Amino acid sequence: MLKALICEDQLENALCLKDILERIEGVEVLGHAEDGMSAVAMAKSLSPDVVFMDIGLPGMDGLSAIEVIKGIAPDIFTVITTAYPEYALDAYRLYVYDYIVKPYDSTRVIRTVTNIMKIIEDRTRGIRIPTNKRVGRIVIKTRDEIIFLNQHEIVMVERDEAKSCIHTVKEVFETYDSLSSLEERLDRDMFFRSHRGYLVNMHYVDRIVSYGRKVYAIKFKNIKKEALISYSRINDLEALIS
Repeated sequence: MLKALICEDQLENALCLKDILERIEGVEVLGHAEDGMSAVAMAKSLSPDVVFMDIGLPGMDGLSAIEVIKGIAPDIFTVITTAYPEYALDAYRLYVYDYIVKPYDSTRVIRTVTNIMKIIEDRTRGIRIPTNKRVGRIVIKTRDEIIFLNQHEIVMVERDEAKSCIHTVKEVFETYDSLSSLEERLDRDMFFRSHRGYLVNMHYVDRIVSYGRKVYAIKFKNIKKEALISYSRINDLEALIS
């Protein structure tokens, strides 16, 4: 059972989030705090798995409350919920798990909760989850959202005209970040520049097949989409994987 705490000073927003969470199987809402100090106290006494934190709380603001909560219980997942996307970088410095911009979209909330539940399940089963900063999350800015995406969920990145398409097992995210910018921010022990238009996660590579003259295609374990790889880069990829 995933135990969740809601920290929100607007009752209407709190009830909306509570309704979404309670419709997810395996989620229990422990309570609702209306200010930062109450959020800290409830996080300490109730030991939630995840805290959904508004930023504009009376008294102690949400970012300050998260900083205190992280000091008390660093393993608690924290998710910022706010109507203001401009605080995303401040939140990222506190290593929050996700940043959800209101009004709430149930699909967005469910995706975040499902990912958290999967991570907790993997921890329980003893599966190693990368914890260092570089192989943690990456901030992706799409047209409508700021997404905190786990790097190990990314299968490949493809350049498509002015956009970069980030392919995960379940979804595709489009961003105007360049491929070079993403390559710099992604873990170099995990991602490989196979072609001028592609970055691939080596953990998902299944096989390489002939695609054309001096060009080959990479097939992946979890998605049908393929990535190109230049003939000159095949030996480099083999050396890194082996």
